[in-house]
Amino acid sequence: KIGKGEGALLHLDLEEDKNFNIVIPDDLALCLEAETVAEQFDQLPKSHRNYFVNWINGAKTIETRTKRIAMTVNAVSKGLNYGEMMRYEKAKRTI
Repeated sequence: KIGKGEGALLHLDLEEDKNFNIVIPDDLALCLEAETVAEQFDQLPKSHRNYFVNWINGAKTIETRTKRIAMTVNAVSKGLNYGEMMRYEKAKRTI
């Protein structure tokens, strides 16, 4: 779609987005604080915090949002990052 054929060279410039801020939703922040895992959440790589927040914010119902917040808090308390949590939850469903 960019007009390059197989084997053609492509030059890319990448730069870090230093203005990228993750806004933790209030309900997630309260639950992390209540379970005393907020500091652990803050220690996660920025990308994983962003995955969690986007996943929670993508919920269409309050029930789904609540479930996702609970899963996030549980994962952080177990020391799991976003990808590890998803694999852990998938494995639980197949048992």
